[in-house]
Amino acid sequence: MTQREREILQIIREDPMISQYDIAKKLGITRSAISAYLNTMYKKGILKGRGYIINEELKPLLIGPSHVDIRSVCADRSAGRSTPIYMAAQTRITYGGPIKNIAEYLMELGVSSRAMFAVASDSFGASFLSACRQKGIDSGGSVVVPDSASPVYMEMVDQDQQLIASSFATSDLTTAITPAHLAGQSHLLRGTNLIALHDSVPAESVSAIRTISPSANLFLVSSSAEYSIRHVPLFPVFFCAMLHYDIAFEIVSRVGDLGKMLDYTPDQPLPIVRALVKLGLSNFYLLLDHSSVCHCDGKNLTIHIAQLPAGTGGSLAYLYSDCRDIFSALALYGAENQIPGEELLRLLAAAQYLVGSSSAYFDRSVTIDSLEKRASELICRLKTFQL
Repeated sequence: MTQREREILQIIREDPMISQYDIAKKLGITRSAISAYLNTMYKKGILKGRGYIINEELKPLLIGPSHVDIRSVCADRSAGRSTPIYMAAQTRITYGGPIKNIAEYLMELGVSSRAMFAVASDSFGASFLSACRQKGIDSGGSVVVPDSASPVYMEMVDQDQQLIASSFATSDLTTAITPAHLAGQSHLLRGTNLIALHDSVPAESVSAIRTISPSANLFLVSSSAEYSIRHVPLFPVFFCAMLHYDIAFEIVSRVGDLGKMLDYTPDQPLPIVRALVKLGLSNFYLLLDHSSVCHCDGKNLTIHIAQLPAGTGGSLAYLYSDCRDIFSALALYGAENQIPGEELLRLLAAAQYLVGSSSAYFDRSVTIDSLEKRASELICRLKTFQL
């Protein structure tokens, strides 16, 4: 919702029988302007039915694949052997993936959402939907893909939480979220003003979503350059996106027109950011490195640099996989609550610190209060550039 729509909604909450003339008088604008605002609010689903009936069920809609995480804490049993042998002392199966994780983070932030998943037909898929119900996640509209296997991430760590080995079995479940399936779920698409899409959702399905719900704001959750690059022609339809520098670099290198990009590094992000804007992505958050995250609003680039303690280290992709879901949830929270970009950058830096310093791999208990407290303790600086 825009700020003006929020003002109108608050007036209607206080006096459901108020006339358009009196709303206009309270806000100091014309009655015809109020009429136009109200028509838009009906189209967005903020108001429904005859009169000023507020749609209290307006919730963000999250769309993407299901996912299974299996993590084992192992003891080394290699003594006296030529080959390393580890025995699992503790194994935990968690049903997640970016979209479910974002939904859980949003719940912790006080935002109720709906989710449309592509779910495998194996036993993991059934358990995934059961886990959603137990968490209170409304997954109506999800599609169960016949004869399919769940994508599974497996990780082995030692008792000091150091990585021993990992593997990932991929699956193209989201190809089942077709325009035909979406047409059958049009009531869900029209009943929201904010839709977050995992980048594995096919481009033709994104176009169908735009057709069915033209007034909804679309948010892109980038997981890989391979998936995100398919959406480049649709970049202008996304009101916001979340990605990391290496993904942005690859997108711009492959489809941008800046020539050789090999000399650009995360501490010099302006050329990459300008190239993304030229491709039509005018509002996005970009994880640059282990201490920096930036926001571009199409006109300015703001870089938040935090002095963070030594954390998990590793590659940028590994760090992003840890932070992407809480970052995306915060960006959606910010959109719902009209939080300025600079303020949201503070919260993202705090989230990066909390996620990186947590030993609880599956912990989703992050609140705004805990983020605000951590943000106030961080030593940070901002750099702003005009594009």
